[in-house]
Amino acid sequence: MKLLSGIFLALIGSCVLISRFGHAGWTEFITSYIPVYAILSLAILIIAGLNRHWLHCAGAAIIAAMALLPIMHEWSASRTSGQPAPSNPAQTITLVTHNLAKANADVEATLDILLNSDADILLLQESHGKAAALLPALNERYPWHSKCPGTCEYAIYSRLPLSPVQWKFRDKAKGERIGPALMWAYVMPEKGPKFPIISFHMTWPGEEQDRQRQELAAVLQPLSRENPILAGDFNLTPWGSGMRYLESDIAPMRRLTHMKFSFPARVKGRAWPIPLLPIDHIFAGPGWQLVSIERLPRTGSDHYPIKAVLRLSGE
Repeated sequence: MKLLSGIFLALIGSCVLISRFGHAGWTEFITSYIPVYAILSLAILIIAGLNRHWLHCAGAAIIAAMALLPIMHEWSASRTSGQPAPSNPAQTITLVTHNLAKANADVEATLDILLNSDADILLLQESHGKAAALLPALNERYPWHSKCPGTCEYAIYSRLPLSPVQWKFRDKAKGERIGPALMWAYVMPEKGPKFPIISFHMTWPGEEQDRQRQELAAVLQPLSRENPILAGDFNLTPWGSGMRYLESDIAPMRRLTHMKFSFPARVKGRAWPIPLLPIDHIFAGPGWQLVSIERLPRTGSDHYPIKAVLRLSGE
């Protein structure tokens, strides 16, 4: 038993070290499960203490502390990110981002939750699978929305006027589409400045994800003064180096989602009790203040929706 716990502790410790000092790419897979490593190391700490294996206790305590540090940092950020609700509702927007999942297990429940969210803007991903059946009903509620000749991986819906929705960004000088696959448009409110909204789905960790992250940062830089809102499934957790690189590259935009565990909501279509990974995120330009943010109830997707209320400062 002592040997087995020692081997197990060494494996967990190796994963924690990789998560702390890895440089994106495939190490993001290992980094993502930091909360699991924290729980396992605490369990070993308790078991080792009961059995008076003091060396294992010390090792488990160090590993648990290393695993808990980024989690506590996120928790602290989540406690200080909200602002008082504005007195003038015209200054705010309510936004929901949701990966609908191609193999959506309950389209009707998904539609009900989206409609009941009272969102002004929906930024959706994986809208080209079973969940495509709910899109016509959203068309009725949201007069401004993306239009696809067939089915698209992304969808944008808005109560506020939109510019024509675009697929990817375009190099105006060359007339070519550039950057990663995404969908975007300008929101054109009756009062106040226009601002871009972007729905994005990053691939799994690896070289392709690193490339997408760099390309995304490049196309967002020209929009930084227009207070963009970027949301979607990033397949990145807050404690990974990939997220640190992304946040640095797209500054002054900042991440608003802290401790919002969103995946998995389901496994093979069946409800999963506890989401383990916070991989769905919302980023906003410096002009936006976060009033509130929450995880919505489970839909038919394997992701939970995230809802945020934002206020544009200076109005």
